[in-house]
Amino acid sequence: MFFSGEFKKKILYLIENFDLDTDNISNVFDIDQEEIDMILSDKESFFSDEKHRVFFTRLELLSNDYFFSDSKERVRILIETALIGRCNLSKKTLAKFANVPLDIFDEFLANKEIEDKYLVDIYLNLYTLFIVLYTKNEQYRAV
Repeated sequence: MFFSGEFKKKILYLIENFDLDTDNISNVFDIDQEEIDMILSDKESFFSDEKHRVFFTRLELLSNDYFFSDSKERVRILIETALIGRCNLSKKTLAKFANVPLDIFDEFLANKEIEDKYLVDIYLNLYTLFIVLYTKNEQYRAV
């Protein structure tokens, strides 16, 4: 897949707002320094579909003010974009992975107040699920 100038803008945003350099970007996105340089210099750069998916998912999460929101909002973003959006997991399935009743999970997604014990289960269990599905380390990644 070819990368457009929009990717360059988002990478520059990360560099400027999080004090990253191109080495950091290369490590975070698991792509060669040369590929980063090509994107930043507007040269054609082609990735496999899998590499593009990983790059795009990480770039979207990191460059859309994700880290400027509170923890609850960040977890909700992970759930909605990655677990529901990309993995097509149902709310019922995610509630089971989180070990919380479905109605409590729905309240969490609706930004309603829920008990801390449920928040901890949702945060920890679904973040762990996200890591298992999206981790950089191939031996642990399921997708």
